[in-house]
Amino acid sequence: MVQDKRVRYGLAGVLVCLFVLAMVVPRAGAWFFGSDGDNAKKPPFPLPEASMKSALDGATVNLSSYKGKVVLVNFWATWCPPCVGEMPDMNRLYKELKDKNFTVVGISMDTGSERPVKALADKMGIAYPILMGSNNIAKQFGEIIGIPVSFLVDRQGKVIKRYDGPRGYNVFLEDIEEVLW
Repeated sequence: MVQDKRVRYGLAGVLVCLFVLAMVVPRAGAWFFGSDGDNAKKPPFPLPEASMKSALDGATVNLSSYKGKVVLVNFWATWCPPCVGEMPDMNRLYKELKDKNFTVVGISMDTGSERPVKALADKMGIAYPILMGSNNIAKQFGEIIGIPVSFLVDRQGKVIKRYDGPRGYNVFLEDIEEVLW
């Protein structure tokens, strides 16, 4: 009888664990936050007119202020390892090309205070602007189902390329150079 109870409790425990695992695993990558992506906006489309607070100095910045520059807009978050892994390459691109009418704009999808965003940017020596985003801002770029996601914007303010998932320095550089020169 005691052994029978153990089996039942053990089986119930396994079922509870499987249920919890089924609920958590789809989010375990910590970079999914949307639906299925079937409604994703396909480039080209105009850069959304959106104002956001800078995580670094608190100023309000409108994306339209970057018109005339080639811009790499990167949606990311401090809790997303692939996002943080991309940041050194983004920073390198910014530093190497900022004098050629290019910029990177990071849009943090962290909620709450901008303190953790600023702390991470300071720790990593990030030189490019980082703005505080929201689901509303993300929707203006189309269906974003995961981060990191980046958008390449030409000098006329048109989004011309979308990158779902992390990319490396050379992938971005090749595409940026095509538009920059």
